[in-house]
Amino acid sequence: MKKKIFVSTLIVLTLVMTTINIYNAVTNKIAVNWMSLTALAPVTIAMYSEFDWLYVNWNKLRSWLKNNTVAFSSSFFVYTDEQISYEELQQRVSDAMKMCNLSFQKGEPREITSDHYKTGLKTSNGLNFSLSISIDPNEEINIIDVQLDYQISSRTVKNSWSDFKKFRDGFTNGLATQKRQYNVVIDMKETGLNPFYRLTLKPVNAKNLDNVSLKFKEDDLKVEITKNRIAASSPDPSLIDKIIKQYIPLTSVY
Repeated sequence: MKKKIFVSTLIVLTLVMTTINIYNAVTNKIAVNWMSLTALAPVTIAMYSEFDWLYVNWNKLRSWLKNNTVAFSSSFFVYTDEQISYEELQQRVSDAMKMCNLSFQKGEPREITSDHYKTGLKTSNGLNFSLSISIDPNEEINIIDVQLDYQISSRTVKNSWSDFKKFRDGFTNGLATQKRQYNVVIDMKETGLNPFYRLTLKPVNAKNLDNVSLKFKEDDLKVEITKNRIAASSPDPSLIDKIIKQYIPLTSVY
């Protein structure tokens, strides 16, 4: 803590003195010594290292500009005592597709049984993604697992999450449920980026560090961060909203 205060004081003093020197040069109509601005370089580096808000927002801006492709998987589990027939399963998919203005991908096969549904769908703006549904029947309750998988740009993760929730509403409309669970996975392996959420991770000086795992719980939200990947689960979709809005891909962590 003392080190951070000392470094912060030096940063502030350097910024103040540099600003004063430039102001005096301008007001006295003398040539500005632009070389003095080079003193801001180590100051900027120090600020990047010491202040989490700068570290996070700079990486957030870099990620937004690069707009890399990520694998985004979203799913929900529905626990219900209702029996879902083959016909009802197809009808629920049809209702959800109409609500989201979706169509089937041309040439994509459809696998449909009484407890399984898998196919490729397409949004109105031409985005292809896959849909898979499985039903696990038990004596007292049925567990329905609905999963949507995307390959999308990092900027459109929020939009796909919104589409997913709309699909959920159409699929579960009128279905009596006892419990729900939501899961999301954002995989950035192809980009080499690493996820950040809540806990600031600074670069680790280690070679070939592949076995990285960070798990924590925040209220009813469970988060697991591994290399190039972040996963979250919660019975409350509004808590998943936080992950979608606040996660940041970092260019270099480990």
